[in-house]
Amino acid sequence: MRAAAAFWALFILAQVGCQTSTHRFADPVSAAILHWQDTRTTDSLIVYLSHAEPRYRAEAALALASVQDTLAADPLGALLLDDPSATVRAHAAFALGQTGSFRAVNALIPALQYPDSRVVREAAEALGKIVTPADVSALYRFRPRDSVQTEGMAWGLYRLALQQKPDSLLVAAAVPYLDQHHTTETRLAAAHLLARASHLPGRQVHAPITQALASEKNVHVRMAVAMALKHLPSEQALPLLQDIVTGQPEDYRVKIGAIRACSAFEWAVVKDVIKSALRDDHGSVAVAASEWVRSRSAREKSLDVRDEMEAAADLRVKSNLAVAVLQQRDSAATWLALQDTYPLADAYGKAHVLSALGTVANSGRACAFVSAALLDSAAPAVVRTAAASALVNLNRQSSTLPIAYFLSVYERAIAQGDVAVIGLVADALKDEKLGFRSVLSSTGFLHEAKKAFQLPRDIESLQPLLEAIAYLEGNERPRPPVNTFNHPIDMVLLKQLSSTTRVAVETTRGTIVLQLLPEEAPGSALNFMQLVRQGYFDGKVFHRVVPNFVIQTGCHRGDGYGSEDYSIRSEFSRRRYREGAVGMASAGKDTEGTQWFITHSATPHLEGRYTIFAQVVEGMDVVHRIGVGDKILHATMQR
Repeated sequence: MRAAAAFWALFILAQVGCQTSTHRFADPVSAAILHWQDTRTTDSLIVYLSHAEPRYRAEAALALASVQDTLAADPLGALLLDDPSATVRAHAAFALGQTGSFRAVNALIPALQYPDSRVVREAAEALGKIVTPADVSALYRFRPRDSVQTEGMAWGLYRLALQQKPDSLLVAAAVPYLDQHHTTETRLAAAHLLARASHLPGRQVHAPITQALASEKNVHVRMAVAMALKHLPSEQALPLLQDIVTGQPEDYRVKIGAIRACSAFEWAVVKDVIKSALRDDHGSVAVAASEWVRSRSAREKSLDVRDEMEAAADLRVKSNLAVAVLQQRDSAATWLALQDTYPLADAYGKAHVLSALGTVANSGRACAFVSAALLDSAAPAVVRTAAASALVNLNRQSSTLPIAYFLSVYERAIAQGDVAVIGLVADALKDEKLGFRSVLSSTGFLHEAKKAFQLPRDIESLQPLLEAIAYLEGNERPRPPVNTFNHPIDMVLLKQLSSTTRVAVETTRGTIVLQLLPEEAPGSALNFMQLVRQGYFDGKVFHRVVPNFVIQTGCHRGDGYGSEDYSIRSEFSRRRYREGAVGMASAGKDTEGTQWFITHSATPHLEGRYTIFAQVVEGMDVVHRIGVGDKILHATMQR
């Protein structure tokens, strides 16, 4: 394989020639490493782990972090423990955390004693990602020796909390890191651990959380601490929640954190907080509050939000609140309001209404309304997929309509050939509780529908269809389809990118400027540049906006199910998902294509799972104003 690596290095050198470029892939060895990363050729990358130049050893280690092949664990472990370069060792630690296996754990544990704190930091966090219960004591016993190592310990505990339910030992280790004398990164890790955990013992976290909330100024840490208020008893949490939402001026993201903390409490306790949030001037706060109401509507049918629903101007908010009202005994007025609103709404407004109607149990009227929208072949894709999801929800709830009704609608919907709708409907057909196997005489129509699917374009919708066919025919569940390598990085075009390349994205809310990151995600940055040059994003809609999480776009269908006839590789680096990080949406590793998102705030749970290929450098205020249905008017390359 050394000879093959040398051949490709010479080949790529001939391709890039002597042309000027400001990124590392103009170098033939770096270009060769990128080629083997792109083709997922582990053994060829391992060759570079023993290169004489530390630069190339480091690049090969990072490349293996994207490949994630456990066959690389031993050579990466040797690199971590023996390499003279601290940078190489830090990259190897990161790659081992991405790769996993007991061999990776065995290398990371002794690395905690390495004298260079940058290496220790990466080793501690990597260990938190992959450590097993048998070895977790090694992480708990680790005593950081400076602030850099402390950051690694805090993030290691956070990663551990993502893979197992936090216990008293984990909480006791994490809460001291909320203290103000620690770095922002350390406090952020501890706050996110507490925010994402469930059912923590209040006696352990009451004082640290309230003290942190009183002293914390960083909005990202403060938002996560606000979410952690869910662990406090209601009498202690309520005054703090009220103060955040209705008292002192707060960033909207902190308010949303407080709203999400309300998930731990009953409506009677937090209704004033939620109703105040529904009237908030920032639209995302009102949306988050309405989503809280919707999530509780089936459990708490005494939710009194009729006045707020009638006053809501945002149809997303109104529809979410309508779910709660429709759960009540008297829903005729709400029905009429939704029916009257529907024809006047845009496609996304219609989708919100259909989603609300999909919650009305035992309603033949709702089924008829939703079925008509589903079978309307002239309706936009977002309306049809919303209708399909709503009808499947109704199918799972309904006890008044016969199964034959749903089967008839599903067969007609499938016959229209929309692969996203087929995938959503197939999810119901394979549901054993619904009983379609007992009434379906033939699966021929599903095999016919499968002919419309193409890989890699339709990978997300194909899996439920394959599972439905297997279930209905009494066969074993099939293996998930896998994208084969189909879109190699164009090394000649890559030279046109530099670390200073920017893209201006003009939207209906203003302009957002992105700095591309070809050094860290070359294939993704290049793919984005090519799509911009084609004008692909012009007119595309922000189809997904999750308050204080992401805005997402790049779907040609406008509903999140649109892909093209190619896919690119996932590219993972040590860069963090912080405010304004631009990532590639995916349906799993190596399935990225045209859809991308921007984060509202720190989202560390995405790290190592979704490619970061750009960063917002101007227009973050625009990002915070974007709502579902806003459009990209034009995207242009800058230098």
